[in-house]
Amino acid sequence: MRADLCISLLRDASFPVEFLVKCIPSRFKIGRIQLPGNPFDLVVSDPAGQTLSELESFRSIQQVLAKLI
Repeated sequence: MRADLCISLLRDASFPVEFLVKCIPSRFKIGRIQLPGNPFDLVVSDPAGQTLSELESFRSIQQVLAKLI
């Protein structure tokens, strides 16, 4: 089964996170930071000087997706 959407709310650029994101066979991937090899189709970064929680980041992603649909 292939997922249509993968959302990573992690701000971690460690190898295990990079490996998992690259191995997930989804059509569209969203993340908070871009990883080596650019696996994400859309990156929703934290505002300059702020660190958003996972919930705040998810809400930002929801707003972006609502504008695209």
